[in-house]
Amino acid sequence: MEFIGRENELAFLESEYARKSSYVAFIGRQGFGQSAILNVFARGKNAFFFSALIETENKCRRRFVRYLEKYTGAAYLKGKTFESWEGLFRAIGDYKPEEKKLVIIDDVQFLIESNPNFFAILRKCWDEFLSEKNLMLITAGPIMTTTVRHYSSKDGLFKDGVVKSLQLRAFHFLELRVHHPTLTFSQLVELYTFTGGVPQYLDMFGHGDRIMDDLEEQVMEKTGARYEMPLQMLEKEVREPATYFSILDVIAQGNSRLQDIAKALELQANYLGPYLSLLIKLNLVERRVPVTEPFPGKSRKGMYCICDHFLDFWFQFISPYRVELEQRNTKYVRSILESQYIEKLVKPSYMEVCTEIFLHMCRNGNIPFSATRTGLHWNGDNTSHIDLIAIDSVNNRLFAASCYYLREGQQAPSDAYADLVRKIAGIEELAGFEDVSYGFFTNREFNPTLISLANEKDNIYLIKDIDLL
Repeated sequence: MEFIGRENELAFLESEYARKSSYVAFIGRQGFGQSAILNVFARGKNAFFFSALIETENKCRRRFVRYLEKYTGAAYLKGKTFESWEGLFRAIGDYKPEEKKLVIIDDVQFLIESNPNFFAILRKCWDEFLSEKNLMLITAGPIMTTTVRHYSSKDGLFKDGVVKSLQLRAFHFLELRVHHPTLTFSQLVELYTFTGGVPQYLDMFGHGDRIMDDLEEQVMEKTGARYEMPLQMLEKEVREPATYFSILDVIAQGNSRLQDIAKALELQANYLGPYLSLLIKLNLVERRVPVTEPFPGKSRKGMYCICDHFLDFWFQFISPYRVELEQRNTKYVRSILESQYIEKLVKPSYMEVCTEIFLHMCRNGNIPFSATRTGLHWNGDNTSHIDLIAIDSVNNRLFAASCYYLREGQQAPSDAYADLVRKIAGIEELAGFEDVSYGFFTNREFNPTLISLANEKDNIYLIKDIDLL
């Protein structure tokens, strides 16, 4: 995939590079494009670039020396053995001290696997002498079992603010739209549905205009390059992958509450806490609560969902049909996907897209609303659901919206406004707002009745694709 976007990340790195010395820990899920960004950033700079591999620590240091010898041209390094990392980092720091240097250590997770104290050693070297050199140090690696404690604990890498953190995110929907101008809005929503804007997943789909064919060839076919991608990813990122696989599997099958997940797995709910916590830190799962909950962390309405779009697809439409796919019955599995993916995958993703479009319109002044909170709402038994709620707690204002992702020829219903008003009236927490606005999003057309109603009322907003009607 061509390098796109990442202007904010590159600008941050350039600002840190402009300082005399700087240490940045670059964090992101595997497949988010860390290495690509670092290669772009290093262009034209006096850069030493080292990528760690799965190997013993001694072998890694010997390979580091070879790279350092090539970088510096120092004859004394040829065949030299270093018994510690400190000597290597001193050699880097002492090389041409008058020149600005960029030192990048990529895939640092492999160094931590060979020596769990690597970050502590590197931080000690930074504090004692590297921070006084004219250089920028970048360590890059994914959030995974071996690294999460270094990134998240109180005494970890960022304990005192000396080391800056840059956490890589997936592309937003509107960023994808800029870089896929030939796709229709609906095609783009469906591309986002299966990828969530993750570069590694986007790379599967080429131009994004033959999604089902690409999924059949790369994921459903037993010989496809992505047939077992989630299994391989879990094996790399977590210990006890079978347990994590089982948790993701039962969540994908509709068990979203903690007690339901535990029951499906025949485990105690308190046993699952550490596993769900790590899945959340890995950005594979998220816990959602209704936006009206005053204390989200303590809410009993919390629901767990798979927030990695490709994994959500895989566990809903590939994992349950592994027997059929092993027998190469891909057409059968594809037919199931084509008949159900709009309801099970696209519509939930479209609600994310609508939230992004709404916030974009608020920032641009198209919708005069300042949201302090945005999210979903559902009642206790999940029988009533509002797709998007935004609250302006400063001005006591409410914005509520329904999102209609439709097939060709369908229209957003004429009773959409009455239905949304009825839902809001039934939610006690939404009573008392002085100003209520209503939004309706669709990828197709609005019913003429709803258009006429919007023309009569100034608190109704109709958004087709990304355009305010």
